[in-house]
Amino acid sequence: MKPRKPLRRVSQKRQAQLKVYAKRKKVFLEEHPFCFVCWKHKEEMDLHHLRGRAGKLFLDERFWRAVCRACHDTIHKSIGWAMMNGYLATAGQWGVCPP
Repeated sequence: MKPRKPLRRVSQKRQAQLKVYAKRKKVFLEEHPFCFVCWKHKEEMDLHHLRGRAGKLFLDERFWRAVCRACHDTIHKSIGWAMMNGYLATAGQWGVCPP
């Protein structure tokens, strides 16, 4: 019996996306030095994906937002508040990549 190959943690397609993403993320955060939520300038910024990170949305900069760590945590802890204020897509928009 042949030994089984271990499963990939990340697909080859996603690995290619991650290389592109790392470069584009760096440029995006340099161009957006203020938090989208609190508008404070922070040294460390996160990249928030407004509609999720599945498929083409992962690299779609239309739905990227530069946010500080505190605001990013708040967005994901207070989902109703985040949707109401436009920091997170509504259920009908989540995971949907428009043309």
